[in-house]
Amino acid sequence: MERPKLSCCALVAEGLLRITDEKAPCISHGMNFDGGRVVQFRLGIMSAYSYLLSSCGSGLLIDPVRELGNYSRYLDEHGIRLEGVFLTHMHADFVAGHIEASERYKVPVFIPRGTGAGFSHIPVGGDSEFRLGRLTLRFFSAAGSACDDVCLAVGTTAGDPALVFIGDAAEGTERRSPGPDWLPLLSGCGSGTRFYPAHETDDCGEGWFSLDGMRRRFLARTGGPVPPPERTCRIGPRDTESLRIINRSGPPVVDWENPYAPETPDISEAAPRSRVVDVRNAARYASGHIPFSLNIESNGRLEYWAGALFDPLDGALIVTGGNGEEIADAGRRLRIVGFDVCGFPFSAWKRAGFPVRRSSFVSAPELARALESDGKALVLDVRTRAEWECCRIARSVNIPLRELQERVGEVCSRKIAAVVCASGYLSAIAAGILERCGGRDVCRLTGGVGSWIEEGFPVVRGRASRSHA
Repeated sequence: MERPKLSCCALVAEGLLRITDEKAPCISHGMNFDGGRVVQFRLGIMSAYSYLLSSCGSGLLIDPVRELGNYSRYLDEHGIRLEGVFLTHMHADFVAGHIEASERYKVPVFIPRGTGAGFSHIPVGGDSEFRLGRLTLRFFSAAGSACDDVCLAVGTTAGDPALVFIGDAAEGTERRSPGPDWLPLLSGCGSGTRFYPAHETDDCGEGWFSLDGMRRRFLARTGGPVPPPERTCRIGPRDTESLRIINRSGPPVVDWENPYAPETPDISEAAPRSRVVDVRNAARYASGHIPFSLNIESNGRLEYWAGALFDPLDGALIVTGGNGEEIADAGRRLRIVGFDVCGFPFSAWKRAGFPVRRSSFVSAPELARALESDGKALVLDVRTRAEWECCRIARSVNIPLRELQERVGEVCSRKIAAVVCASGYLSAIAAGILERCGGRDVCRLTGGVGSWIEEGFPVVRGRASRSHA
């Protein structure tokens, strides 16, 4: 009998499809050009790009994240002397590494004028021009962007732009028209010019846009802007302004050797309003955890979901894990999105004799029997609306995880047979939110919707008129 084709959900659950998310900036692209070299670093877990532009042994770091390890190693290995740091905009998805780099290498920070920054910097705008080795750097206002967005065109020895660092400009055109600087720039670019964004989108190809691609985006036949696609991954809207504030004020330099402060367990933290994040895997969390803590497993988008569910300006996150090494890794990653971190191993909580809660799993056959025996029970699916419409369990309601804290009242009075997602990662976070909001123990479907499909149970496909009960 021919095996049925598996959906992405089932492939994820079965381990045949793995979403790779680099947790440190890794080189994703490098190119030599007339007079210089550009190296692109990708932070996959945040869908962010940063760059090192170099010429004649001098370098400019563009839009770096806060942890400089991989940038520093590249500079050392290639004998490049850093001359400055440039931010195209005040990033809203992560804490930038401008202060870290400035302090470590004693170099100036170039940022768009009008940002209201609270640290020493060199403001740049449409009339700014600098030299880097054999390259000419010309700054100009981003297309239709706010006053704190600036792009950088890199001129070669021949005088033509070879590269343009566009920051967030390619994402804002659905709301604003292209600025006047773009028309002469695009007219003066050759077909080989590459446009490098600060954030990954679903149409930026190998990490950059061609001249034709940029023209399609900004110069549609109607004369209006081309609506950009969504980013691959995005934090917000909860903390976007908080991160801008942190970047504008000049974030403190981090001791990356000791990224979290050891903490003594405190019973007062076992409360629904606490900011306790458990980074152990879902099975270990389910077997026992601090009451009302959220399970955001470190083997996944820890930075993303912590940033989406907590505000870094509200204070430190208390992180618990299996050991100090696990907590330190979480601390380094959470620092990238602006959090101060303190923490302790979960074993210390248990040794202190503080209360422990447990949660449970339900298998696909057990869930099928529960739904059959109780006509009022429902399944809470916390995937995105698009994923839910692609394939879902009958009688499931959809509240995407990003919206659950605000919409939990829609299901708090209903009997929830299980919380589900694609493979189990998001349902672990959702169960903690439900526990925090109502004190209820909620079952999770082992293996998520993928396991339901693998067991041969039916799914519903297609759009629905409503996503919740």
